[in-house]
Amino acid sequence: MVTLRLEAGSQLPLATTAMGRAFLCGLSEEERNNLMDILRIYFGSDWAEIERGLDQAMQEYQKHGFCTAIGSWRHDVNAVAVPMQPVGGNNGLAFNCGGPAFLVSPHMLREDIGPRLLNLVHAVENEAEHS
Repeated sequence: MVTLRLEAGSQLPLATTAMGRAFLCGLSEEERNNLMDILRIYFGSDWAEIERGLDQAMQEYQKHGFCTAIGSWRHDVNAVAVPMQPVGGNNGLAFNCGGPAFLVSPHMLREDIGPRLLNLVHAVENEAEHS
């Protein structure tokens, strides 16, 4: 049996989770650069590896509209996330879906769940614009 219980408001790492990476991708360049400077200091000697993951996430986001985290937060968890900027809001959001690596493959995230999650976010954005 596998359980991963995260409640609304749970804190997750910004640099190693799909949700955190998507949040970063959804920020303005200035906001993202400011947070990257903080992360660079925080991670110190581990920064090169963290930066590679963040660069990959940004490339993935630019190409597909979503970011994945394949075992980067926890080796046994894979996830995908899409950023969203609320209408008139200053705080970004990220929609996320993930699960145990033995059930949720990278292929499944990239070819099925990621595109579905992106469609969901577009539908929420469209609904928010019209309400």
